[in-house]
Amino acid sequence: MKNCMMILFLVCLLSLPTWAAITHRYDFVKDANDVVGGLESTLVGGAEVIDGALVLSGTDQWLEMDAAGTAINTYTDGVSIEMWFTDTAMTGWNRVFDFGDTSGDDGGYTFFYTTSGPGYSRLVLATLGFPGWGTGEDLVNGPVLEPNTKYHVVCVYDAGGGTGGANALRIYQDGILVAANEEVSQLLTNVHNKFAYIGKSVYPIDPEFQGSIDEFRIYDKALSAGEVRFTNYFGPDNAYPIVIRSMTPADGSSKINITPTLSWTPEPGFSAASYNLYLGTDPNIIDPNVPDVSGCSKVVLTGLHSPSYTIDDEEVDQLEFQTTYYWRVDSVAADSTVYQGVGVSFTTRPEIPFFGTNPENNYVFVGETAQFTVECESISPVPWVKWYKEGDPDVEIAAGGRISIVTTGEGDFTTSTLTIADIVAEDEGSYYAKAMNSAGTSSTTSGRIVIKKLVAYWTFDNTLADASGNGYDGTCIRASSGDPATPSYNTAANSVVGTSLNLVGTTYIDLVDGLADDLSGGLTFNFWAYPTAATSWARFLSFNNGAGSDNIFFSRESSSTTLHFNVYDGAVSTGPVRALDALLLNVWQMFTVTVDLTGATVLYKNGAPIATGQVSVPNFVARTNNWIGRSAWSADGLYRGRLDDMRIWNYALTPVEVATLYTNVRTTEFVCVPDPENPLVYDLTGDCRVNLDDLALMVGSWVECLRVPEEACNW
Repeated sequence: MKNCMMILFLVCLLSLPTWAAITHRYDFVKDANDVVGGLESTLVGGAEVIDGALVLSGTDQWLEMDAAGTAINTYTDGVSIEMWFTDTAMTGWNRVFDFGDTSGDDGGYTFFYTTSGPGYSRLVLATLGFPGWGTGEDLVNGPVLEPNTKYHVVCVYDAGGGTGGANALRIYQDGILVAANEEVSQLLTNVHNKFAYIGKSVYPIDPEFQGSIDEFRIYDKALSAGEVRFTNYFGPDNAYPIVIRSMTPADGSSKINITPTLSWTPEPGFSAASYNLYLGTDPNIIDPNVPDVSGCSKVVLTGLHSPSYTIDDEEVDQLEFQTTYYWRVDSVAADSTVYQGVGVSFTTRPEIPFFGTNPENNYVFVGETAQFTVECESISPVPWVKWYKEGDPDVEIAAGGRISIVTTGEGDFTTSTLTIADIVAEDEGSYYAKAMNSAGTSSTTSGRIVIKKLVAYWTFDNTLADASGNGYDGTCIRASSGDPATPSYNTAANSVVGTSLNLVGTTYIDLVDGLADDLSGGLTFNFWAYPTAATSWARFLSFNNGAGSDNIFFSRESSSTTLHFNVYDGAVSTGPVRALDALLLNVWQMFTVTVDLTGATVLYKNGAPIATGQVSVPNFVARTNNWIGRSAWSADGLYRGRLDDMRIWNYALTPVEVATLYTNVRTTEFVCVPDPENPLVYDLTGDCRVNLDDLALMVGSWVECLRVPEEACNW
């Protein structure tokens, strides 16, 4: 039973106001055209509008929107695609919507939602080339959907609203957030405005959607969880206007001051005569089913003329510590129409100290300096901040020698910095701080010191031992039975340095657990390979917990000559990065991949870069399946060929360091390493140096002239 009065607000909704956040709306009442943006659409292949819905047969039928008018790549702050639909077939890789471009049988530069791509729903942004799936996608997997079931789905691209200011992709289903990717690097602005489909893919070979779509809307912002809950309640055929564009504190905010300033921004063009503010601890305040929430609100303020209000000790009691509050703002127009507002929530700060800044990871070489800085807020004095290193038990860090701790306070804020100079191996580990005030003690999250180093090195000189000294020795496994097998080695004459490992397609190398647990600071894989067969998806290296489980792998792509590197965030691929025509059979080649702290990835062949791209930095998780020559996917083949001098670092080597790895072996060759900050603009011969050979080319064309008319050459 709800505690608030059920009083209906009467709002005239004959037409959507021009200042609403909806930019395009297809209600399918009279036809298939846009009733808000005024764009005309095309029903293709006999697609029909029947009883207020777009009906598609799944065979050569779809709705083609005005791609130029929709201009999906102009939504720089974010966009939300809202739809009510019923899929009657769940055909794999069909589309409810797809914005993008086509190249042959491929698609790319696309933003789409499928109800049943790989078996579950998926939202995808791919803007790195053709085909989108091959050049790299940012995506989020939603739940498995059932056929013949009506769903309300909102797909959101939030520009800059993800983790650390990254972009985000979110899927809401029936008013609830069901999946999100908060670390999206690709930009909606890079999607092509070539095609805009409902019910069809920009990949011509993908099937069309079979079912019905009751309504389709586009908003010019990233809808919040509260706004989606709101539109889900009002449903299709009732585009209740959201007249408040943003609210602060935003929905779901935490650690808010107990005397906060509540503020809101109306939609551009909307002029409110006044506002009614409601706030309290009753969740009914944010329930769209309850239009009148005055009876369940701690704060009821009507007739406000300013779009903000500060909770203070004079007019309203201050809020309680560590308590969740719900609030909403109703807007009153000049004609006295009341527009019900979207309810949002926030949680106030705890009374004990809370840390707004936590320790960040330090990736350093031995001998360098590591530093952690934290900041806590407290309304009562903080007599101390202490630092600890995690262990069994945890150990308090004392200042002295290589270690300094500096703690300062200003007002309610206390800052403490731990500095450790001349880092040694024993310093590696996790560190955190504690602070105390009169109400109690709180702790930060942990930050780690990770020493950048050579993690593993297999020379394959008649041994699978790890020459780095870290103990990551390999074991040869016979794939057919799982019993240990005797490794095979090639002679020095058939190797690069010393002897080399020979894998004939029936064995692989099992590596020690923990080898690839922490590559969160980046990585470098480097090795020499002599493939003797183009085995499908054969792995050089693979680290994982099974198929689609935090995988890191470097491989051949299918049976092609493409070099393929990928990193999975849980079950989601964040790559791949690919180099076409990189792999040769029966030839020694040095391959390298580097990934830096930002996920920027470079593939190298024989010391020279051949491809670049972006992946997610690998998660810091335990990986128990670590292999040379084997994939986590059972259908993939085992590597066949020779391998030599395989190394792994936990950071990205520089281009010069990669080139040096090659020239240290091929001593009579050189590698050209471009310097973007100092390009050799007069290197006319392309040999990575400027000398008399370049001058000769310049002099050879000294008096040449291409002016028109010809006599102008004499001016």
